[in-house]
Amino acid sequence: MQYGHIDHVSKPISHIVFGTATPKMFAAFRSVYGEAPDFEARLQEAFQLLDDMYAEGVNCFDCSDHYGEEPLGEWLEARGLHDKVVILTKGAHHNRWRKRVTDFDILHDAHNSLAKLKTNHLDIYMLHRDDPDKPVCEIMEALNEFVRAGQALRLGASNWTLAR
Repeated sequence: MQYGHIDHVSKPISHIVFGTATPKMFAAFRSVYGEAPDFEARLQEAFQLLDDMYAEGVNCFDCSDHYGEEPLGEWLEARGLHDKVVILTKGAHHNRWRKRVTDFDILHDAHNSLAKLKTNHLDIYMLHRDDPDKPVCEIMEALNEFVRAGQALRLGASNWTLAR
């Protein structure tokens, strides 16, 4: 496995990033919330998948406030890997009622991510969606607050245009 470096993230980052939006991870997610009767079996399937990826050298896991964080957080805690794994998670995903790129939603999702991932900081925190009607400087104010508090080491964006 090849690794790179991102400024302000002390851990090396694998060139391959594992996206946790997989059927096994979703099944484990449902189990965490009691929506599946076989909680332990589902969680162990997710753990096995994460163990396999980690054994191959993958140390960066991509998740979101609405997928992958719960089983990943359980796995990180159970395996004691918080200091070896790079967490890339996303928040501020729109829903069918409104765009969620607001100060409240950004910080709400970020704090929920900290809790679900069982950590005190996120290595890389990204916005999942953009709201082109909102000035970037307004969006950055909430994100910078999170960084100043030491709760995010790096910021990013997903599903944004290059111009933004």
